[in-house]
Amino acid sequence: MRTFEMLLLLFTAGALLRPFLGRLRKITESASYLVIALVVMTAHLILEGARWQMVPVYTLITFFTIQWQVRRSRPQKKGAPPVWYGIVGLVLFLVILIPFIVFPLPKLIDPSGTHSVGTVSLYFRDDSREEIFSETAGTKRELNVQVWYPADENGQSKFAPYMTDLHLSAPAFARFLGLPSFVLNHIKLIETHSLLDAPVAEDGAPYPVLIFSHGWGGTRTQSTYLMEELASHGYVVVAIDHTYGALVTVFPDDRVVLQKSEILEGEDSEEYDLSDNPLLSVWSADVSFILDHLEILNAEENESIFKDRLDLKRVGILGHSTGGGNTVQVCSQDPRCKVGFVMDAWLMPVSKEALESGMSQPFMFLWSEDWGSDENKDRFNQLYTQWEGDAFNLEITGTRHYDFSDLPLLSPLSPWLGLKGPIDGQRVLRIINAYAVAYFDAYLKGIDSSLLKGESTEYPEVKFERR
Repeated sequence: MRTFEMLLLLFTAGALLRPFLGRLRKITESASYLVIALVVMTAHLILEGARWQMVPVYTLITFFTIQWQVRRSRPQKKGAPPVWYGIVGLVLFLVILIPFIVFPLPKLIDPSGTHSVGTVSLYFRDDSREEIFSETAGTKRELNVQVWYPADENGQSKFAPYMTDLHLSAPAFARFLGLPSFVLNHIKLIETHSLLDAPVAEDGAPYPVLIFSHGWGGTRTQSTYLMEELASHGYVVVAIDHTYGALVTVFPDDRVVLQKSEILEGEDSEEYDLSDNPLLSVWSADVSFILDHLEILNAEENESIFKDRLDLKRVGILGHSTGGGNTVQVCSQDPRCKVGFVMDAWLMPVSKEALESGMSQPFMFLWSEDWGSDENKDRFNQLYTQWEGDAFNLEITGTRHYDFSDLPLLSPLSPWLGLKGPIDGQRVLRIINAYAVAYFDAYLKGIDSSLLKGESTEYPEVKFERR
């Protein structure tokens, strides 16, 4: 909760609870009290910005102002207000607090690395590929990506918003959670640790490159905590919005593309399983296409901020859920993938060739507790038992599928909404960050870590297995 919001709540509490305030009651009934409250509310609206949780407070302060004006024009009764007035006020104040408790202003965890973090959003069109999920013939595949990277602070960059075009995308997220469209508007107030369009740091460059693939119905910003953490440790992290698979994609010209759920119709049928499912063929091609363009951005003749800053011989792919399956798919067919890191990998759309390929890159599989169907687990076992390279199989006790994303930070009711397990939300994100950094540091930078040697006393929640 922000400073002026807390002050306004205190003013409101004083007005509602004045029968219990004794000698201080007259202060809350004075013109000065209301004037100060109105000044604070104006400052809040100008400097901090309104949010829907504050609407009852705005309404009550306006009501008390009108009430004071009415009292001035009428004879005043002497004596304190009745006790029942204070009891009703107390109940009303507790009701006002509910939206702040249920939908607080989320706070992202601080990155632990030594680098400042910069971010930039990019748009690409692949003229070599038809958009097979579009209903308009001849449409080419279009992609939004966001890049987090080690940055130099120049004193001019501002912190990036958590999500761009929120007025277009927030309603889609609210519908996903079964909530009214306005409920998540306060996401615009989330403070990131990423400087918008900051210059890429020279110290430590060129940097290893990581490509992030989100889950089905996710977005490129769904795991901002992890993107910022990796960038602070000297990685350039590129997250893709897989158009028509992301919950919502907003292109630079404000075109809105929603998730196309019918892509997965019949996913549990034998016909689906045996067919040439196009989902991951498109998503894996997205990753390879972005890698192609990163080579262009890194070239000497290019004036991109990433010129000579990318080490494309050290490339890792990571993903969550469907993006985890996509990571397996990409690494089975694109030799530029040197390491893979997946969280709750959904392997059902992964091709038979990938499952049977006997992959040789190092991989870390990170799972929430008892996630996935029996068939998904069977596919993992088929893949894992014939792995030719280093492979890690970890499970975090007390977690659920969305604990790998930022979603659990949106509300303390997340466990009841099915968004997280009983483990503390900040705790699980720090665990994921610790293992991700240790893993990528080991295989892309040659930095050894005790976390990769076995069970950890620091993180006893993690069940550890290594091939």
